[in-house]
Amino acid sequence: MSINCDELKKLIIELVEEDKVFRYALAGALGITEILRKIEDLSREINNLRSKVEALNISVGALTEASSIRYFIDDLKSSGELIFRIDRNLVIDFEGRSYEINAYIETDKRYYVVEVKTKPNHHNVDDLLKEVEILERIGILPGKEAITLGREVRSVLIGVYVGDDIVKYANSRKVLVRKY
Repeated sequence: MSINCDELKKLIIELVEEDKVFRYALAGALGITEILRKIEDLSREINNLRSKVEALNISVGALTEASSIRYFIDDLKSSGELIFRIDRNLVIDFEGRSYEINAYIETDKRYYVVEVKTKPNHHNVDDLLKEVEILERIGILPGKEAITLGREVRSVLIGVYVGDDIVKYANSRKVLVRKY
């Protein structure tokens, strides 16, 4: 029985589609099984690297936050403010949602609510103002009467890479911006 080239191609395709044993034998002969193993190994390595990068990002973020808040506190002290209270990583549960305030600082002159972001955006400004509002509503911040008591509430956004558009937006919302 003689098969021409086109008939052979058609037969091979039918065998690949219908015959599982033939399909795996062909894959093995072409080295596809080894290629798939290598792809699986590379995929595991990539996932491992992703985990390490994520852990590194968390560590760098924590260090940035801690050092930025330390710089801000040093600035407050050098300007003559007396620090009464510092709360770091204050978690507030409000209306079924959890909010984390990076720092709440109380001095003889002001109450500061501080948010630290490596590269802040407009949403971070809005989120900070929402956190201040929540602190006022639950009574941690005295709210509008703070000014009558002689101490104002200041929202502070600290960043490493802060664009001019963010500074302008934050200032328009009465948020103090610091770059460290």
